[in-house]
Amino acid sequence: MDTKDFVWLAADYHFPTSYSCRVPMSSQYSALAMPAPGPATIRLAMIRTGIEVFGKDYVQNELFPVIRSAEIEAKPPAKVAISTQLMHAYKAKANGHLQESLAYREVCQADGVMTVYIRSPINQQQVYRQILAAIGYWGQANSLTSCVAINQTAPQAGDCARPLKSLPVEQPLGQFFSCIASEFRDDQVEWDEIMPIVQVNKASPIRLDVYVWPLIICEQHSNGKRLIHRSLLH
Repeated sequence: MDTKDFVWLAADYHFPTSYSCRVPMSSQYSALAMPAPGPATIRLAMIRTGIEVFGKDYVQNELFPVIRSAEIEAKPPAKVAISTQLMHAYKAKANGHLQESLAYREVCQADGVMTVYIRSPINQQQVYRQILAAIGYWGQANSLTSCVAINQTAPQAGDCARPLKSLPVEQPLGQFFSCIASEFRDDQVEWDEIMPIVQVNKASPIRLDVYVWPLIICEQHSNGKRLIHRSLLH
């Protein structure tokens, strides 16, 4: 398709309660949180929700080739507070029994909506609107969300998370929040790598990158921090 055959959709999401989008590679017993889901989490949420709404065959044959390669951007809420919470957890012992223990998990509280931008085919715009509207959580059920609006709007430069390697070397980033986030390995990831029925002997379909968020750390304590939106272009 030509670029004129695509349109940007902007879906606004409200977090009704605290949420925890876990930073990849962080321990489940000491999990770090990021202010919004990464690109791979957004793509997987669209695939999962698409299957629920339209069925597996339609998503696999019609939507997956677009979802895996579409331009996706994530604009975090205007303000995010991240705090460390102490939780009860169970750890599996060598004999298979569960042992009660303690775990630490960062959780976020948002002020303002998070916006997901996706460049979708014009002739399937209504399909993607339905999928975006139906997404109810990111990654796991401890990141509940609800879509409050969908508009035809392109992302503004500097307002969305960017891979560190894509930013100018001379750009000062000391105040901005950064963390590891996940993305699909490339735009040729296959369906069976994402939804495996049998073991596939290929490289991981997910790659990890350091992402910089348009949020500056305005306050930090031993058990948490407050972030506020600022364009990456400033």
